[in-house]
Amino acid sequence: MTFWQRICWIAASLALMAGMVFGLQPQNWVELRFGVDPDGGTGFLEFLLAAIPIGLGLASAIRLLWRLRSSFFTRRAAGPGCPLP
Repeated sequence: MTFWQRICWIAASLALMAGMVFGLQPQNWVELRFGVDPDGGTGFLEFLLAAIPIGLGLASAIRLLWRLRSSFFTRRAAGPGCPLP
């Protein structure tokens, strides 16, 4: 695994954790914390603050897994004595 793949795994993990932290907050935590009501009390802003990092983290993790899987099978198909193009 390369340095940048490790960085991407760390970023995906942090995004998932941030989404879970936002998701565990009460539905009106923005109103309670900052004293403003940007979504009219519907909780949509809080939902987006949880859903966007979770979606980005999952998409990044799936992309990394797909790239690792495809590179593994490419190396395996090439054989031990055959260099990759």
